[in-house]
Amino acid sequence: MTDDIHKLFAETLGKVTGSSKGMGGSMHLVSSEHGFYGSVPIVSGTIPIAVGAGLTSKIKNEGRVSVSYFGDGTTEEGTFHESLIISAHR
Repeated sequence: MTDDIHKLFAETLGKVTGSSKGMGGSMHLVSSEHGFYGSVPIVSGTIPIAVGAGLTSKIKNEGRVSVSYFGDGTTEEGTFHESLIISAHR
């Protein structure tokens, strides 16, 4: 656990020892070994990522759950509606 915290802080400081090798910074954290495929600072940007991760899990029959947190401002973005359509038909 302590190692994970060090990687998180190293990432926010842009260090190579960070979880994304210092390339993501504080706004683009990724930890694929923990099943965390990214945070995005763009409004509704995580929704299509979550839909893609969920669809991949379903196709591979992995039984995983995909989660995307967003606020009410997201519902006026096109990616919100497109993602709902894709996820409803899979």
